[in-house]
Amino acid sequence: MYRIIFVVGISLIMLSPMIAGSTIYDTPFIQEYHEAYPVGEQTSSSDVRAITVDNNNNVWIATGDGIFLLKKGESSWVTLLSAENSGPAFDVTVDAKGNVWIAAWNGIYKSGSNGLLKINNVDNPISAICAIGSEIVAMGPDGMWSFKDGEWKFQDVPYSKNIRNIIPAKESGIWIVTGMGLYLHHNNGFKLYQNVDELLTPDLYDAAYTSEGNLWIGGLGGITVYRDGRRIGQYTPADGLPSVYVQSVTRGPNNSMWVGTKYGVTRFNGSS
Repeated sequence: MYRIIFVVGISLIMLSPMIAGSTIYDTPFIQEYHEAYPVGEQTSSSDVRAITVDNNNNVWIATGDGIFLLKKGESSWVTLLSAENSGPAFDVTVDAKGNVWIAAWNGIYKSGSNGLLKINNVDNPISAICAIGSEIVAMGPDGMWSFKDGEWKFQDVPYSKNIRNIIPAKESGIWIVTGMGLYLHHNNGFKLYQNVDELLTPDLYDAAYTSEGNLWIGGLGGITVYRDGRRIGQYTPADGLPSVYVQSVTRGPNNSMWVGTKYGVTRFNGSS
């Protein structure tokens, strides 16, 4: 009895391609995998607020325990802030010349041949920093600083003190992402986007442009999509986001959009 069942089972398996009418072939695909690079020994070291890659493919991160550097080809992070200046960092960016700029609890730092150089003119906490051509713009709860033509200038601005990110606007000026809405800052003043018909929520964390020029604004509730200064769409868990808590968005090298959430990371390839 058992032998008959076994033989019949094998016969069905061998005949299955012919029953289907065609042979099934595998297609090559890129294998993606996760490789971890633990940061420091303190819990605050793993509280990563911002990440960037410089022109030499070194990785810089701003964490609750300061600034760390992972050099190309290495597997261990190096802490860069001295014991005297040890404290949380909030943002990091690279300018057109390849200099790395850091927003920290006690001011602004710039990469140099002998390590990090602290900007003497700024001793206030800085929560966001970005490069706009040859200009550097930094913001914190005390206001805005800009560096252009070798000079730092301060400007008191009437914006939310809970500033989480700033990015260059396509036309001119900067987008300021805050916990109380989205500001478009330019020479003639500013515009605030805050109402329910303008955003999924005013509790925002990050923003980035897609390859098509759309602005993705991430925050509580999901992603609000803007084009030419007006809302054109949105993405929420109903569209596949793993969480309503969107904390970061960025465009990848192949123009796909990456979204960091409280419960994982997801990638949008243009259609799903």
